[in-house]
Amino acid sequence: MRSSARSQSRRSSSTSPRDAKERLPGLIVIYGGVFPTYHWRDILEAQPEFDIIVRGEGEETCRQLLAAIAASLPLTDVKGIACRVGGKPHGSPPREMIDNLDA
Repeated sequence: MRSSARSQSRRSSSTSPRDAKERLPGLIVIYGGVFPTYHWRDILEAQPEFDIIVRGEGEETCRQLLAAIAASLPLTDVKGIACRVGGKPHGSPPREMIDNLDA
């Protein structure tokens, strides 16, 4: 499940993932957007329903993240995300900005 939310809707954004994880315990919930980009540590500490946060521009990050998940590669090698490592929030190095989003 992938979720993106504006700051105004961040409280309600956790209800659906929480319900989905109750029904599908192995579900990986990925959360992205402006709010989680800047508050990833707080979210990962307080909201266990979110597994991975995409920080910044998600176009290339999501492609690499999904490939890493599918291949069971370490998520810590994916730039531009935050996740838990040993139960603690961990931010990978930031991904470079895309020069031309229209290309």
